[in-house]
Amino acid sequence: MSPAMILSAAQSLTYIETANDAKKLLRKLEIPKASVIGHSMGGFTPELVSSLIVVDVSPVKIRLPLSHPMSFMKCMCSVPLTSNMTMAEARKLADDRLKTLTQDEKLRNYVLSNLYRTDTGEFAWKAHFPTLVNKLESEIAQFPPNFKGLQYSGPTLFICGGLSDHVAKEDLPGIKENFPQAEIIFIEGANHWVQTAKPKEFRETLCKFLNEK
Repeated sequence: MSPAMILSAAQSLTYIETANDAKKLLRKLEIPKASVIGHSMGGFTPELVSSLIVVDVSPVKIRLPLSHPMSFMKCMCSVPLTSNMTMAEARKLADDRLKTLTQDEKLRNYVLSNLYRTDTGEFAWKAHFPTLVNKLESEIAQFPPNFKGLQYSGPTLFICGGLSDHVAKEDLPGIKENFPQAEIIFIEGANHWVQTAKPKEFRETLCKFLNEK
């Protein structure tokens, strides 16, 4: 789960705040403990879990320039959606904007899954892109420094894309400082969006880990 999905319209977006939101959600759903899976930014929130699955992000080092995710978020902020549009029209307009950034249809559909219509009939994004744009560099992009030395000692799996630059094999010693039971699996042929690039291999890897734990 991405932090942006948990915190929809706040002006602040820290990992402590989103972790607290996740706790509140678990309590509301009366779930005492859960296996948690987080992709990219969402993989930074190991709170109150029975096992943890982190998808293609490293607590050791952010390797890609922030301009890459920033361009997608700014693009979504700029889409002129109006309430008189149909959902199909709104998705096409947003998709046309995204095509200026990527020709990867699976990735575009993944981003477009954030689009929804509110109870008042307006279009909105589940991820609050303006806040993400403002807070990406200062509060989101780096593993929180006050987490140094802290550990999550439960079962942990890092699922990484073999074609992705987000996690390097040499990160393993640093990862194990925070997650001593961590396993790292690289799925060949997958980029950063592992779950959409190689869905079958991703599901098999995920289910094998969960069934064993």
